[in-house]
Amino acid sequence: MNKFNLKIILLDGQEIEKEVEALICKTDLGELTILPYHQSIMAIVNPGEIILKIEGQKEKIYINHPAVLEFSNNQAKLLAVF
Repeated sequence: MNKFNLKIILLDGQEIEKEVEALICKTDLGELTILPYHQSIMAIVNPGEIILKIEGQKEKIYINHPAVLEFSNNQAKLLAVF
């Protein structure tokens, strides 16, 4: 199955890097699902649950602050900003 690289950078400097099949998060405009080779996009992600699909399994990550999501060139970066 196709995958993309996801890098999450939290306020405390902690970095999480994974190869994922999908990223599901919530924005003010609704739920956003990023799949491999998605069109380039930037969005503000709301605090709360982020779901990662890895090897067909769902993994949940919780963020306590809004974050900026950037997806381009089959790479996603999620940066906690506040």
